[in-house]
Amino acid sequence: MSGAPEWRIDAGELRRIAPPAKEVEWFPFDGRLYRRDRLMPRSQRLFLSGADDPPRAFLSAAEAGAAVGRIAPGCKAAAPIAARDRLVVASSVPDAPVYRVVCGDVWLHVDGASGMMLERLDGSQRVYRSLFGALHRLDVPMLAARPRVRTALIVALCSLGFAFSLTAMVIGWARLRSEVKRP
Repeated sequence: MSGAPEWRIDAGELRRIAPPAKEVEWFPFDGRLYRRDRLMPRSQRLFLSGADDPPRAFLSAAEAGAAVGRIAPGCKAAAPIAARDRLVVASSVPDAPVYRVVCGDVWLHVDGASGMMLERLDGSQRVYRSLFGALHRLDVPMLAARPRVRTALIVALCSLGFAFSLTAMVIGWARLRSEVKRP
């Protein structure tokens, strides 16, 4: 998906790195070389290496779709994943878009901040993730619409588990004491 761009970084590009940049990274994406200047954990500037284009924060959906189209033809257009999507995956930069490209039964998630493919999900993997989220984090649509009810239910279930563990400790302690008293 990254292609094979020519890795030429001239001295002029090194001079264009802004002083507030904490981290600088070059990465290939769709046959081109990009420079990513991380300013703070939540912000970055993205440049097409060797070009005089203005900086931007993230890759576009069209760029993500074009890159995926090189490795998997016949895909639908890339679209940003909504924050409330059950199968959302985190980007390398907070609040950065993650793009979903649907290729038949396979979904590909591309990070808009770094151009990395974050995950590839087929139908069975999506079902597994949905069931896992429902059972372990109570990520079900009815509770997602009511976050306070979901939080209260999680606290109640955790309290119930804690109560069961306390009763198990009492029973175990009583058994240990009875074993010690036997001759």
